[in-house]
Formats: sequence, structure tokens, C-alpha cells
Amino acid sequence: MYSVHSDHSPVHRPTKPSDHLGPPDLRTLRVGAVVTQGNRYLLVQENHPSVRGLWNLPAGHLKLGETLTQGVLREIREETGYSVTLTGICQLGQRAEASNPYLLVVFTAVPSAHDLTDFDPEEIQSVKWLTYDEIRHLQAADLIRNPDFLLGAIDNVRQRLVAPLSLAALYTPR
Repeated sequence: MYSVHSDHSPVHRPTKPSDHLGPPDLRTLRVGAVVTQGNRYLLVQENHPSVRGLWNLPAGHLKLGETLTQGVLREIREETGYSVTLTGICQLGQRAEASNPYLLVVFTAVPSAHDLTDFDPEEIQSVKWLTYDEIRHLQAADLIRNPDFLLGAIDNVRQRLVAPLSLAALYTPR
């Protein structure tokens, strides 16, 4: 339903409860990162049953109370054993599939510290630094979990399509 402001501009007004989004579901907000070191990219080999053996960027769900940057730093540490310095944002992605919709914010990062034995083996089989050519070979062998997401984000980094980290602004209520 549309109504009109006093200045005659139309305004959409929800007319029934189903028109409201309701409380946020954090499963629909995900964060990930392209972590680079020289000409190599940090990838993880998944160990979840439905995607076991496939390669991906470190990524995951935001937890309640986390900022975007806190969430991505946690995910990178949990999945790779690396502490990183975030340097920018290279991709915003969306999956509109009804059974699994989400919005993904992909950061760029460089490593600052590492303890390779410190990743969760229930989630991750392996962590490796790979060149772009090695990643394309994984794609050709159908071993990348989400090729559009992974290669799109890396291609943005390679083309220097990276927004400043300040794009991930934190808003506080009044």
C-alpha cells in the first residue's frame, strides 16, 4: 500500500505483519576474507560433510553482538590459525535462494601472526597458501566450493577493486 506525504511524494507503508522483516537472523549475514601474502592467497579446505574436500576463502556467520570486523577476524583465526590486519573490503555478495539466503561482506587482509596448529579440524581439513594459477587448477578440477564468490573476490583484489575499511561503519544508537 502506498500513501502520500504532505509534499505529495509516495511512501510505502506496511499493511500487515508479514510485510515487516522481524528480528534479524544472523545466519543471513556472513563475513569472509581474501588474505594475501605476496602473490599467494590463503584458502581453507572444508571438512563439513556436505562440502568436504572443497576449497574456500576463510568465511562464516556473524555471531550475535559482533561487528563485521570482529566477526571476520574471528573466522579467519578459527579457520586458519592466522591473526590478520584488515586492509579493505573487496566484495559484497548476495545469495537470493529462498532456502539459504545471505549477504556476504568480503574483506581483504594480510597476516600478522600465525599458529598453524590452531585451526578447528572438525571444520577445516587443510590450510594452504596458493597462487592464482593453482586456484584456477582447483576450479578446473571442480574443487572450489563457490567459484563465483571465491574467484570474484580474488579477481577484485587483483584488479585493485578494494574499498577502504571505513566502508564497514559501526552505527551506535542514540
